[in-house]
Amino acid sequence: MPPRSPLVPSLISAHRDLSPRGRAGRWISLRGLPSLSVICLGLLASLVACGGSGDGSAPDAASAPEVAVETSDLSLEEILQSHREALGGDALDAVETVRKVGVMDSSAFSGAPAETQIRDGKGYRRDVESPRGKILSGYDGSGAWSKGATPDQVEPVWLEERDQILYASQSDVDGPLVNPEASGHEVELVGKVGDAYRLRVRLGGQVERVVDLDASTFLIRAHTETRTFPQGTLDLQVKYSEYREVNGVQFAGRVATSMPEIRFDQALIWSEIETGVELDDSVFAFPGEAAP
Repeated sequence: MPPRSPLVPSLISAHRDLSPRGRAGRWISLRGLPSLSVICLGLLASLVACGGSGDGSAPDAASAPEVAVETSDLSLEEILQSHREALGGDALDAVETVRKVGVMDSSAFSGAPAETQIRDGKGYRRDVESPRGKILSGYDGSGAWSKGATPDQVEPVWLEERDQILYASQSDVDGPLVNPEASGHEVELVGKVGDAYRLRVRLGGQVERVVDLDASTFLIRAHTETRTFPQGTLDLQVKYSEYREVNGVQFAGRVATSMPEIRFDQALIWSEIETGVELDDSVFAFPGEAAP
Protein backbone atom coordinates (compact mmCIF):
# COMPACT_ATOMS: atom_id res chain seq x y z
CA MET A 1 0.00 0.00 0.00
CA PRO A 2 1.39 3.47 -0.87
CA PRO A 3 2.35 5.67 2.09
CA ARG A 4 -0.32 7.85 3.61
CA SER A 5 0.05 11.50 2.72
CA PRO A 6 -0.55 14.68 4.73
CA LEU A 7 -1.76 16.14 1.44
CA VAL A 8 -2.05 19.86 1.98
CA PRO A 9 0.81 20.49 4.43
CA SER A 10 3.21 19.06 1.87
CA LEU A 11 1.99 21.63 -0.67
CA ILE A 12 2.13 24.80 1.40
CA SER A 13 4.75 27.37 0.52
CA ALA A 14 4.87 30.65 2.39
CA HIS A 15 4.65 33.34 -0.28
CA ARG A 16 3.95 35.90 2.42
CA ASP A 17 5.17 38.82 0.31
CA LEU A 18 1.97 38.54 -1.74
CA SER A 19 -0.18 40.03 0.98
CA PRO A 20 0.04 42.36 3.98
CA ARG A 21 -1.72 39.61 5.92
CA GLY A 22 1.03 37.24 4.88
CA ARG A 23 3.74 39.54 6.11
CA ALA A 24 1.93 39.64 9.43
CA GLY A 25 2.19 35.86 9.59
CA ARG A 26 -1.57 35.18 9.26
CA TRP A 27 -2.08 34.55 5.57
CA ILE A 28 -0.67 31.61 3.65
CA SER A 29 -0.41 30.92 -0.05
CA LEU A 30 -0.30 27.62 -1.87
CA ARG A 31 2.13 28.41 -4.71
CA GLY A 32 0.00 31.28 -5.98
CA LEU A 33 -3.67 31.54 -6.84
CA PRO A 34 -3.66 29.55 -10.13
CA SER A 35 -2.13 26.51 -8.43
CA LEU A 36 -4.34 27.07 -5.41
CA SER A 37 -7.42 26.71 -7.59
CA VAL A 38 -6.26 23.33 -8.83
CA ILE A 39 -5.24 22.17 -5.36
CA CYS A 40 -8.56 23.16 -3.86
CA LEU A 41 -10.43 21.44 -6.68
CA GLY A 42 -9.13 18.11 -5.49
CA LEU A 43 -9.70 18.88 -1.85
CA LEU A 44 -12.51 21.40 -1.45
CA ALA A 45 -14.52 19.77 -4.21
CA SER A 46 -15.77 17.33 -1.64
CA LEU A 47 -16.16 20.11 0.92
CA VAL A 48 -13.78 18.43 3.21
CA ALA A 49 -10.28 19.52 2.48
CA CYS A 50 -7.77 22.20 1.55
CA GLY A 51 -6.30 21.76 4.99
CA GLY A 52 -4.95 19.04 7.22
CA SER A 53 -3.31 18.72 10.59
CA GLY A 54 -1.71 15.32 10.22
CA ASP A 55 1.68 16.99 10.62
CA GLY A 56 1.26 17.38 14.36
CA SER A 57 -0.11 20.91 14.35
CA ALA A 58 -2.82 21.99 16.77
CA PRO A 59 -6.34 20.58 16.23
CA ASP A 60 -8.59 22.60 13.95
CA ALA A 61 -11.13 24.89 15.60
CA ALA A 62 -14.34 25.98 13.90
CA SER A 63 -15.05 29.67 13.57
CA ALA A 64 -18.13 31.68 12.66
CA PRO A 65 -18.96 35.34 12.11
CA GLU A 66 -19.15 37.23 15.38
CA VAL A 67 -22.84 37.96 15.74
CA ALA A 68 -25.23 37.95 18.66
CA VAL A 69 -26.16 34.47 19.83
CA GLU A 70 -29.51 34.16 21.60
CA THR A 71 -30.92 31.34 23.68
CA SER A 72 -32.60 28.76 21.49
CA ASP A 73 -36.34 28.27 21.77
CA LEU A 74 -35.86 24.59 20.90
CA SER A 75 -33.73 21.89 22.47
CA LEU A 76 -30.95 20.14 20.58
CA GLU A 77 -33.07 16.99 20.34
CA GLU A 78 -35.99 18.93 18.84
CA ILE A 79 -33.74 20.64 16.31
CA LEU A 80 -32.10 17.40 15.19
CA GLN A 81 -35.46 15.67 14.89
CA SER A 82 -36.84 18.56 12.83
CA HIS A 83 -33.75 18.42 10.62
CA ARG A 84 -34.24 14.72 9.96
CA GLU A 85 -37.88 15.27 9.04
CA ALA A 86 -36.93 18.17 6.77
CA LEU A 87 -34.42 16.01 4.91
CA GLY A 88 -37.04 13.36 4.24
CA GLY A 89 -37.70 11.49 7.47
CA ASP A 90 -38.18 7.78 6.90
CA ALA A 91 -37.48 8.23 3.18
CA LEU A 92 -33.81 8.59 4.15
CA ASP A 93 -33.73 4.93 5.18
CA ALA A 94 -34.44 3.84 1.61
CA VAL A 95 -31.49 5.71 0.08
CA GLU A 96 -28.51 3.42 -0.36
CA THR A 97 -26.79 5.02 -3.33
CA VAL A 98 -26.63 8.51 -4.88
CA ARG A 99 -25.16 9.93 -8.06
CA LYS A 100 -24.78 13.65 -8.71
CA VAL A 101 -23.74 15.13 -12.04
CA GLY A 102 -23.00 18.79 -12.70
CA VAL A 103 -20.26 21.35 -13.04
CA MET A 104 -17.76 23.15 -10.88
CA ASP A 105 -17.08 26.87 -11.13
CA SER A 106 -14.12 28.47 -9.41
CA SER A 107 -12.10 31.66 -9.24
CA ALA A 108 -9.93 30.35 -12.07
CA PHE A 109 -12.44 28.75 -14.47
CA SER A 110 -16.03 27.65 -14.92
CA GLY A 111 -17.97 24.70 -16.23
CA ALA A 112 -15.64 21.89 -15.20
CA PRO A 113 -17.62 18.60 -15.38
CA ALA A 114 -18.07 17.02 -11.96
CA GLU A 115 -19.60 13.79 -10.68
CA THR A 116 -20.13 12.39 -7.19
CA GLN A 117 -21.11 8.80 -6.39
CA ILE A 118 -22.05 7.63 -2.91
CA ARG A 119 -22.84 4.33 -1.25
CA ASP A 120 -24.39 5.26 2.08
CA GLY A 121 -21.79 4.97 4.83
CA LYS A 122 -19.58 2.71 2.74
CA GLY A 123 -18.23 4.56 -0.27
CA TYR A 124 -17.65 7.99 -1.76
CA ARG A 125 -16.13 9.06 -5.10
CA ARG A 126 -15.67 12.50 -6.65
CA ASP A 127 -14.42 13.12 -10.20
CA VAL A 128 -13.67 16.60 -11.54
CA GLU A 129 -12.41 17.35 -15.07
CA SER A 130 -10.30 20.42 -14.32
CA PRO A 131 -8.44 22.36 -17.04
CA ARG A 132 -5.22 20.71 -15.84
CA GLY A 133 -6.55 17.18 -15.85
CA LYS A 134 -8.77 14.81 -13.96
CA ILE A 135 -8.95 15.05 -10.17
CA LEU A 136 -10.14 11.97 -8.30
CA SER A 137 -10.91 11.49 -4.62
CA GLY A 138 -12.64 8.75 -2.73
CA TYR A 139 -13.37 6.71 0.35
CA ASP A 140 -13.59 2.92 0.15
CA GLY A 141 -15.20 2.27 3.51
CA SER A 142 -11.95 2.12 5.44
CA GLY A 143 -9.59 4.72 3.97
CA ALA A 144 -9.60 7.90 1.89
CA TRP A 145 -7.47 8.54 -1.18
CA SER A 146 -6.76 11.22 -3.74
CA LYS A 147 -5.21 11.47 -7.20
CA GLY A 148 -4.39 14.54 -9.26
CA ALA A 149 -5.16 17.08 -6.53
CA THR A 150 -1.95 18.89 -7.49
CA PRO A 151 -0.11 19.09 -10.82
CA ASP A 152 2.67 16.81 -9.57
CA GLN A 153 0.41 14.22 -7.93
CA VAL A 154 0.48 11.67 -10.73
CA GLU A 155 0.05 8.59 -8.56
CA PRO A 156 -2.84 8.10 -6.11
CA VAL A 157 -2.09 8.49 -2.41
CA TRP A 158 -3.81 7.37 0.77
CA LEU A 159 -4.75 10.29 2.99
CA GLU A 160 -4.15 10.66 6.69
CA GLU A 161 -6.66 10.16 9.50
CA ARG A 162 -8.11 13.66 9.54
CA ASP A 163 -8.94 13.55 5.83
CA GLN A 164 -10.34 10.04 6.23
CA ILE A 165 -12.81 11.37 8.79
CA LEU A 166 -13.89 14.12 6.42
CA TYR A 167 -14.31 11.86 3.42
CA ALA A 168 -16.10 9.22 5.49
CA SER A 169 -18.61 11.87 6.55
CA GLN A 170 -19.22 12.63 2.88
CA SER A 171 -20.32 9.04 2.36
CA ASP A 172 -23.17 9.53 4.84
CA VAL A 173 -26.25 10.41 2.76
CA ASP A 174 -28.07 11.67 5.86
CA GLY A 175 -25.27 14.02 6.82
CA PRO A 176 -23.63 14.44 10.24
CA LEU A 177 -26.76 15.65 12.06
CA VAL A 178 -28.92 12.54 11.60
CA ASN A 179 -28.14 10.00 14.31
CA PRO A 180 -24.71 11.57 14.85
CA GLU A 181 -23.67 9.26 17.69
CA ALA A 182 -23.83 6.23 15.41
CA SER A 183 -21.25 7.88 13.15
CA GLY A 184 -19.04 8.99 16.01
CA HIS A 185 -19.94 12.67 15.69
CA GLU A 186 -20.50 15.06 18.59
CA VAL A 187 -23.11 17.84 18.36
CA GLU A 188 -23.87 20.67 20.75
CA LEU A 189 -26.35 23.53 20.56
CA VAL A 190 -24.74 26.97 20.49
CA GLY A 191 -27.97 28.97 20.28
CA LYS A 192 -30.04 30.95 17.80
CA VAL A 193 -28.40 33.46 15.49
CA GLY A 194 -30.94 35.55 13.64
CA ASP A 195 -33.15 33.12 11.74
CA ALA A 196 -30.81 30.16 12.14
CA TYR A 197 -30.03 27.57 14.78
CA ARG A 198 -26.29 27.29 15.34
CA LEU A 199 -24.70 23.96 16.20
CA ARG A 200 -21.12 22.98 16.90
CA VAL A 201 -20.23 19.64 15.31
CA ARG A 202 -17.12 17.56 15.88
CA LEU A 203 -16.84 14.99 13.10
CA GLY A 204 -15.43 11.74 14.37
CA GLY A 205 -14.87 13.55 17.65
CA GLN A 206 -11.98 15.46 16.04
CA VAL A 207 -12.80 17.76 13.10
CA GLU A 208 -14.79 20.74 14.32
CA ARG A 209 -17.19 22.94 12.38
CA VAL A 210 -20.00 25.37 13.11
CA VAL A 211 -23.27 24.58 11.32
CA ASP A 212 -26.22 26.93 10.78
CA LEU A 213 -29.66 25.40 10.22
CA ASP A 214 -32.39 27.54 8.68
CA ALA A 215 -34.95 28.10 11.45
CA SER A 216 -37.89 27.74 9.07
CA THR A 217 -36.81 24.83 6.87
CA PHE A 218 -34.39 23.10 9.30
CA LEU A 219 -32.07 22.41 6.37
CA ILE A 220 -28.36 23.21 6.57
CA ARG A 221 -27.72 26.72 5.32
CA ALA A 222 -23.97 26.96 5.92
CA HIS A 223 -21.00 25.69 7.87
CA THR A 224 -17.68 27.29 8.75
CA GLU A 225 -14.31 25.87 9.75
CA THR A 226 -10.86 27.15 10.58
CA ARG A 227 -8.03 25.01 9.26
CA THR A 228 -4.67 25.10 11.02
CA PHE A 229 -1.31 24.76 9.27
CA PRO A 230 2.26 25.23 10.49
CA GLN A 231 2.34 28.44 8.43
CA GLY A 232 -0.97 29.86 9.69
CA THR A 233 -4.71 29.35 9.44
CA LEU A 234 -7.43 29.72 6.83
CA ASP A 235 -11.16 30.20 7.32
CA LEU A 236 -13.38 28.00 5.17
CA GLN A 237 -17.03 28.85 4.51
CA VAL A 238 -19.54 26.57 2.79
CA LYS A 239 -23.07 27.59 1.80
CA TYR A 240 -25.84 25.19 0.75
CA SER A 241 -28.79 26.32 -1.39
CA GLU A 242 -31.24 25.41 -4.14
CA TYR A 243 -32.51 22.35 -2.31
CA ARG A 244 -34.72 20.01 -4.26
CA GLU A 245 -36.53 16.78 -3.53
CA VAL A 246 -35.42 13.52 -5.09
CA ASN A 247 -37.52 10.47 -4.21
CA GLY A 248 -38.69 12.11 -1.00
CA VAL A 249 -35.24 13.29 0.13
CA GLN A 250 -33.87 16.86 0.04
CA PHE A 251 -30.49 17.53 -1.61
CA ALA A 252 -28.66 20.85 -2.02
CA GLY A 253 -28.39 21.67 -5.70
CA ARG A 254 -25.67 24.24 -5.15
CA VAL A 255 -22.74 24.09 -2.73
CA ALA A 256 -20.54 27.19 -2.66
CA THR A 257 -17.18 27.20 -0.87
CA SER A 258 -15.00 30.23 -0.18
CA MET A 259 -11.78 31.18 1.58
CA PRO A 260 -12.11 34.97 1.89
CA GLU A 261 -8.56 35.61 3.05
CA ILE A 262 -7.10 34.43 -0.25
CA ARG A 263 -10.10 35.45 -2.35
CA PHE A 264 -10.85 31.91 -3.45
CA ASP A 265 -14.39 30.88 -4.45
CA GLN A 266 -15.74 27.60 -5.75
CA ALA A 267 -19.23 26.27 -6.44
CA LEU A 268 -20.62 22.87 -7.32
CA ILE A 269 -23.88 23.08 -9.26
CA TRP A 270 -25.70 19.77 -9.60
CA SER A 271 -27.91 19.47 -12.68
CA GLU A 272 -28.78 15.82 -12.02
CA ILE A 273 -29.26 14.01 -8.73
CA GLU A 274 -30.53 10.44 -8.65
CA THR A 275 -30.87 7.81 -5.96
CA GLY A 276 -31.01 4.03 -6.12
CA VAL A 277 -28.37 3.78 -8.84
CA GLU A 278 -26.28 0.65 -9.31
CA LEU A 279 -22.71 1.21 -8.16
CA ASP A 280 -19.99 -1.41 -8.21
CA ASP A 281 -17.57 -1.51 -5.29
CA SER A 282 -14.72 -0.89 -7.74
CA VAL A 283 -15.96 2.69 -8.11
CA PHE A 284 -14.65 3.50 -4.62
CA ALA A 285 -11.51 1.36 -4.65
CA PHE A 286 -8.04 2.88 -4.52
CA PRO A 287 -6.99 3.38 -8.19
CA GLY A 288 -5.06 0.36 -9.39
CA GLU A 289 -6.38 -1.93 -6.66
CA ALA A 290 -9.25 -4.36 -7.06
CA ALA A 291 -12.25 -3.91 -4.81
CA PRO A 292 -12.39 -6.46 -1.95
